[in-house]
Amino acid sequence: MFQEMREIVGVITGATSGIGRASALLLAQYGVKIVLAGRDEKRGQELQDEISSNGGSALFVKTDVSKYESVKNLMGKAQSTFGTIHYALNNAVLWLCASMSAHVNGDVIFIDGGSSLGS
Repeated sequence: MFQEMREIVGVITGATSGIGRASALLLAQYGVKIVLAGRDEKRGQELQDEISSNGGSALFVKTDVSKYESVKNLMGKAQSTFGTIHYALNNAVLWLCASMSAHVNGDVIFIDGGSSLGS
């Protein structure tokens, strides 16, 4: 089973801390190629380096999930680097107040106070 995971490519948003970071580290141990998405460039690069230094494959792409073009860029870089994307773990949370919601491109579905973005 774990040998099969070496052919898998996953995109993780919110990968620079918390559950996203832990998920990236765990999946990388099993050989999953990870595309790390987050806003903190320093922590993202450090995580990419940590995964790479332990024999994994990772790419950090600075991403703001509230911006359509940023997400489009993320997925384009993921595909051009690793090919087929097998899964995406949307771990990033976007908090919106009513006045901000008019600025979101795409659909926003709120789940327990957080959000899930789709386009």
